[in-house]
Amino acid sequence: MRITEVVRTRNYYYHHWKQLYAENNEHFSMRIAPRVIFNDALYNFISSSAYGYILRQIEATINHD
Repeated sequence: MRITEVVRTRNYYYHHWKQLYAENNEHFSMRIAPRVIFNDALYNFISSSAYGYILRQIEATINHD
């Protein structure tokens, strides 16, 4: 399910952004940061939509593991 990808990607960036930035801050600024921003906007959009309850269920399942 695509919502699962949004949640997993968000979790990955949340836990690894400092490492990604430290490895290559220019690449981070040009490639990673826009993806983080897009993913966050998509997450917030889904969260506030009619599918928000599904996102929260998926997020609870993923974060519980």
